[in-house]
Amino acid sequence: MKNRQLLVAVLLAAGLCFVSAFQVSAQKAEEINIDTSATIVSWLSIWGPSVLLAIIALIAPFLSIRISRRYLHPRLGIDFENQRPYLRLASPFYYVRFVVTNNGRTQAEDCEAVLEEIYYEDQSSKWRILPVNLKWSGEDPRKDFKAACFRTIYPGGRKNFCDIGHIEKDKKPFFLTLPRHYLEQTRNLRPGHFKMKISVYAKNAEKVTREFSFGWSGTWKDKEEEMSKEMIVKIL
Repeated sequence: MKNRQLLVAVLLAAGLCFVSAFQVSAQKAEEINIDTSATIVSWLSIWGPSVLLAIIALIAPFLSIRISRRYLHPRLGIDFENQRPYLRLASPFYYVRFVVTNNGRTQAEDCEAVLEEIYYEDQSSKWRILPVNLKWSGEDPRKDFKAACFRTIYPGGRKNFCDIGHIEKDKKPFFLTLPRHYLEQTRNLRPGHFKMKISVYAKNAEKVTREFSFGWSGTWKDKEEEMSKEMIVKIL
């Protein structure tokens, strides 16, 4: 909106300058009894191209930004399927993760996945948490915290996996995979039905948000296909 208003102001200013200069030229022509029509032709032949080029020079940057934002910008998406490799058993752990893709035309810079809300379906109010980063799969925040939290996502539909959490054999909670968390909030979720709202932010792309539904029975199974029935995950 600000860019559009600035462009209109520049065009109005250029137009006023054009009209003012022409009025001055026409007035001087009348004072010395010169044909006004001839003055118009002469004025346009001399100053017309310069004025036109000046207007183009003023408009071009705005048009370039607008075209870039509309047709060349990154477009992020969040996806999930209730199967491997989104859900993976590597005993003694069962992992849950989702995918972020870029279906735009340019790379998305400094992408971070943020867990913004959690609440159990048997509760009317949301479990209040401070938004926390999730970890990009394959990264170790102890070695490189920035790489674990921020990633450049290139166009072309390549899948970038991000960890949500995992279950450990013989333990009931669903452990959130967080590179860091606030001491006053837990990272362990008890068995039950709960939902999460996850967003992906980027420096040069619009935020994308999806909700996930989880149904965790609390029962461990040693086979992956059986475990997927105990931990049911859906993207809403």
